Amino acid sequence: MGFTEYKIGTPLEEFEKSLSALTKGSAAIYRQYFNEFLEWGHSTPTEFYQWVKNLEEAQDPRERRQLTTAYSDFSKAKVAKGANPNTVLNHRKAIHKFLEANELTLRIKKNGQKTRYRGQKIIKMDQVRKLVDLAATNHRLRALIMVLKDTGLGVSEVAKLTCEDFHNSREYKDEDGRRFKAWADPLRREKTGESCHVHMGPDAVAAIEDYIGLRRTGPIFITSKGQPHKDDEGIITHMAGFTEKGAPMNASAITTSMRHHCGVLRSQGYKISAHSFRKLFETSFDLEGSLNVAKKVMGKAIPPSDEPYLQYEDKLTHVYMEVYGKRLSLNMESLQMSRLRKELEETKKGQSNEMRQIQKELEENRKQQKEMMKKLTSLLDDTDKLKET
Repeated sequence: MGFTEYKIGTPLEEFEKSLSALTKGSAAIYRQYFNEFLEWGHSTPTEFYQWVKNLEEAQDPRERRQLTTAYSDFSKAKVAKGANPNTVLNHRKAIHKFLEANELTLRIKKNGQKTRYRGQKIIKMDQVRKLVDLAATNHRLRALIMVLKDTGLGVSEVAKLTCEDFHNSREYKDEDGRRFKAWADPLRREKTGESCHVHMGPDAVAAIEDYIGLRRTGPIFITSKGQPHKDDEGIITHMAGFTEKGAPMNASAITTSMRHHCGVLRSQGYKISAHSFRKLFETSFDLEGSLNVAKKVMGKAIPPSDEPYLQYEDKLTHVYMEVYGKRLSLNMESLQMSRLRKELEETKKGQSNEMRQIQKELEENRKQQKEMMKKLTSLLDDTDKLKET
């Protein structure tokens, strides 16, 4: 029978075939970035394909520079309009995705690396407290901060958290009676396919309860004003109006919200974003020698040799609670002071016993000295009487 003849589609159709292997969100981003480049060049996918194909077949190899030159001009135009230079590099990836899908070998040459930022990227606990104070009575913002700090999840996973999962989670309490929650079922990361074993500390638990109130179903984080209408591919349509109040808050909205709220720290030279909380979470566990526990909670890959040691959920939660009390609790200073106070009271109690013992010994010594003085006085009196006789 032999092999059938495979149909070759248009350049755009081949590009879409390559995007079908990606997640819906990633495919939409690649599509958006590539379309922005085509729109800047006033070209269609077919015209762009033919242009690059002609560059590859040109007799003069210097003709191949034109693609890199075009991309360079495009980058400058985007940056001039306020785009981040690192973000513009994603357009290069989208263009290469189109070229690979259509078996074209020409590539854009790198004219420079990503901009390097030498400031702080991981957020510190005192900075977290500052952001919480600035959030004031904004319950959603406070809950976002606490969840990012307590879970180590990325914004895509935070957007997936539901009220059902929160209410159905297993609950634990530490020796101080503080409440911890562990998700009953793992949360799957679309980016890697790994499972997140979500855990939350008392800071996030209390903040979420204040935020969701009586809500029992639906996503935890919802919009307050609704969002523009979008088509099935996630692109904003020209339809008038917005979705109803209470629509799910997506990853992009969470990122924007946190970036805006962290502006007070960024203005001081700290490159703080939602991802900074993920770094804080992982680093906190690493400092306590429990890095693989952090990865299990966050949904990162773990070496196969270490996986058997993390199979028991209660053990995982026990380590989480221990590290949380040492590194992630907003009130950990007061807890440490409580422990120090207990130690001081015990020390004082021990010192008090020692002082009583010393006082007792001194009193006995005084009594002995008093008795000796009486005996000495009596002996002197007897001696004087003998002299008189």
